[in-house]
Amino acid sequence: MSKFCYVYVLLSRRDGNFYTGFTHDLKRRFAEHEAGEVPSTAARRP
Repeated sequence: MSKFCYVYVLLSRRDGNFYTGFTHDLKRRFAEHEAGEVPSTAARRP
């Protein structure tokens, strides 16, 4: 059985920049972004 891979794009409301990422667990990854656990987006979170 193959596992799906999700590609996603986030838009920062602070600076208008885009962040592109990929993951197998979209809910977990989004939670990581929201919690500031991803260095690339930590400074731009809500």
